[in-house]
Amino acid sequence: MSPNKWQEEMCLKLRSGANTTHYLDFNRIRFNGIPPTKRIRDLKGIEFAHRDDLANEFQKVLSMLRLEKSDATISNYYYKFTYYLKWCDSLNMLPIEQSTIQKFCMHCYERYRLGELKSSAYITFTSTLKVIFSNLEINNASEKWLNNIVIIPNNDTQPHEPYTSSDLKKMLPFLRSLFKQTAKQFLASPEKYIAASKKSSPMFFEWKGKTHKVYLPVNKMMIAATFLLAYYTYSNTTQILNLRRPKSAGYKNENWYVMSAFKRRAFKVINIEIGEHHIDIPKYCIDFFNTLLDVSKVIDNSDDAPLIQACWENKKAPLNNAFLRDFNSIFIKKSFPIYDSTGKELRFSVSRFRATGSFISQLNSNEIETALLLNNTPRTVRSHYSEGNKLENNIMMQQAALIRAEQAKSLSSIDKAKENLDIKVLKYEELQEQLSPQIKQSAHGSYCANPFGEQSKKFSKKVSSYSLHESKLACANLLSCFGCEHQV
Repeated sequence: MSPNKWQEEMCLKLRSGANTTHYLDFNRIRFNGIPPTKRIRDLKGIEFAHRDDLANEFQKVLSMLRLEKSDATISNYYYKFTYYLKWCDSLNMLPIEQSTIQKFCMHCYERYRLGELKSSAYITFTSTLKVIFSNLEINNASEKWLNNIVIIPNNDTQPHEPYTSSDLKKMLPFLRSLFKQTAKQFLASPEKYIAASKKSSPMFFEWKGKTHKVYLPVNKMMIAATFLLAYYTYSNTTQILNLRRPKSAGYKNENWYVMSAFKRRAFKVINIEIGEHHIDIPKYCIDFFNTLLDVSKVIDNSDDAPLIQACWENKKAPLNNAFLRDFNSIFIKKSFPIYDSTGKELRFSVSRFRATGSFISQLNSNEIETALLLNNTPRTVRSHYSEGNKLENNIMMQQAALIRAEQAKSLSSIDKAKENLDIKVLKYEELQEQLSPQIKQSAHGSYCANPFGEQSKKFSKKVSSYSLHESKLACANLLSCFGCEHQV
């Protein structure tokens, strides 16, 4: 093999879970610092590393593992191992050495201790190296070199936060309006927009009194539909992008749609449902889905066609994460920036819409029903979908503390304290009756059904024993509120 020649056969074509096609270039391993493919082809700024055997063996290992692992996992192995090789080159260390591997693992552990790496990242690095070295035949002893590394628990995961009520009031009207306006123009002249290029045949989108040009309008329309589907169905990105259009001849008169999707990690087929049920999905959700079916049929009327597709210059392609990312970083950021109540820029995220749906479901039903809606186990719901939004949680706790303090100062009821502070709090039962996917108010549990009852006597007696107050006080023993029969 020529040291200065890029070898096409040393590339592996993969497809990610979100339909993105990409190549793993093993030529990069042959050069110091793992340079990008373009520099290798141009023969600029590259230095031969004399490790063709390792490059070939690594390609052989990933090709073998591909028979039992997903393409996304194979990509992860490739990028983690090339990161390790780049680190070795930066310190002029040989990669297939026990001392090098252990020093790298200690380097990752120190980064974890400093808070630069999460425990999950450290565990992924070490487990990836174990898999790769156990399959490499260059050194049969290498698989034992990671037996003595530091083992840590995976306990610092951060689940996706649901959007707040104020976030949804800014984001959902925008998505609905973008989809509705672009779909109407598309259905009026589909050939024009299917043939549109990046700089031709824009659509016009009216938002907040201004008219904007939208280029590649079919893609923008389908991306808006993807986020709306995530909000209405609580589904993952991969599941939504892989949905096939439901076969229903008379869908205009139906109020329920069921589509099958394969959930790769669970290795099972699940049903994505959209329709009118006890979660109170409004009528315009069904109108949106009917319109989406019309649009999807115009783009691709073949049997078993994808529900969601990108389309431009008379070409069709699966929508993928790159489209969603560009929608946020280019289209939204430049023309329609949206900020939350703290001033932080809001990004449209399928995962956060899914978490929002979980939050709504848990307020309306029990954990098991929520798990069924999310196609997860109750344990997964508890671990990843039960913490709520940090901002809303902090506001709720602050409101609860302020109400209790006002009660103690004014010796008033909780209703009077709320009135004095102009804080509106709903009982949990009232919240359940009034809650809809669009209108949510904080149910922080600060409402007490009997603030001057038996608990108040015990609390007042305890306070008076410290000569702090002689009058009867409303119960403000906050730690005891949890589990109290009067807590609503």
